[in-house]
Amino acid sequence: MMEGGYVPKTLLIVIVSMAGLVGTVSAPAAAAKTPRVCQFPGPEEGCKDPRGRWILEWREKPSDEGHHELWVRSIPAATRTRLLEFDRSVDILWSPDGHAVAIADYSGSSDTTLYVASEDDWTRLVNVEDRLRASLGSVRAIYQNGHRYFEPMNWPRPDQLLFRVRAYDSQQYVGLFRYDLTGKVSRAAKR
Repeated sequence: MMEGGYVPKTLLIVIVSMAGLVGTVSAPAAAAKTPRVCQFPGPEEGCKDPRGRWILEWREKPSDEGHHELWVRSIPAATRTRLLEFDRSVDILWSPDGHAVAIADYSGSSDTTLYVASEDDWTRLVNVEDRLRASLGSVRAIYQNGHRYFEPMNWPRPDQLLFRVRAYDSQQYVGLFRYDLTGKVSRAAKR
């Protein structure tokens, strides 16, 4: 709330990289609160969705040193579904309504894979990079670089993920994109 009781409907988010100002994005003020990102492996055993209906849990993969599994479990029924096997680490970002989750898999030192899963079918992981290529083609500024990181930033709406792509080697690149649950990717509007 701002001075005088005014609540802004839109918040201007400024994006800055080490190279300076990258751009700004207009986002609804309600989505502006810092999202809770869970990291696995980590000290937490689980990461509950905002409504408390689902929990993501990680486990060491039996008899496979250094490999992990990510599971989603319903609360309180305890029905579990395996989402993903991962080697190094993952970051988790739930949608505000808990119907979908973004998973950044830090599988290698030079890239991440960003997935989105929804409660419609937890076993169907959508690769957001594949959707970016299908929607926008191979963005030269991203793919001329060997290091590419697709990172979930926020869910401005329950059906739309704001994500960042950082890429570097031949030239540094930072871009913001939106993924909606229909499978489309678009560039986030910069001001």
